[in-house]
Amino acid sequence: SSSKIAGPNAPLFSTCSDPASKFSALQAVKHWISTGIPAKKLILGIPSYGYAYTLKSNNLTETKFSGDSKKTSHLFQSTTGVPPKAGKTANVGGDKDACGNFNPPGGPWLYKELSGTKKLTSNAKKGLGGFERHYNSCTQTPFIFNPETCSLISYNDPTSFRAKAKFVLRHGLACVEVFDATGDTDDKILLRSVWKVLA
Repeated sequence: SSSKIAGPNAPLFSTCSDPASKFSALQAVKHWISTGIPAKKLILGIPSYGYAYTLKSNNLTETKFSGDSKKTSHLFQSTTGVPPKAGKTANVGGDKDACGNFNPPGGPWLYKELSGTKKLTSNAKKGLGGFERHYNSCTQTPFIFNPETCSLISYNDPTSFRAKAKFVLRHGLACVEVFDATGDTDDKILLRSVWKVLA
């Protein structure tokens, strides 16, 4: 991503987020309910892809955007604004989007590519190839970081998929929608994690 700050992919909550980007599933659900749409008619979308960033530093430093010294995050880091290489099957950009804006190349990764290119173990619990796996408890999203290349990739995995499925049950939403299922692994690790909660 060409964003100046590395951030979560589809955060459930924005507790530790940069004040300029306090977006989350909870915020969206509250907004739609406030407009009169019943919770039971809302669907929570979960992306099966992630975004890569090139950080300015090879160290993850704690951020305290929330104003609460007990709530810190290693996710919100300054980037160079130049996205690293994208996954092979993700949309690589380099053209214009539907609004006519330039879509810079690089950045997106399908979930299955993270384990397929040995950046993440097949069970999603550990980083590989110089990448370290982290889980941001504030946003309920994972990310991997490689200090050698300063590459950070934020994405969703079985743990964050389960958290989102539980969120759907807790808030009485209609269901979840995965966009799209081709980003999942051959053994459907993401979809299975949702089925276990919602079945």
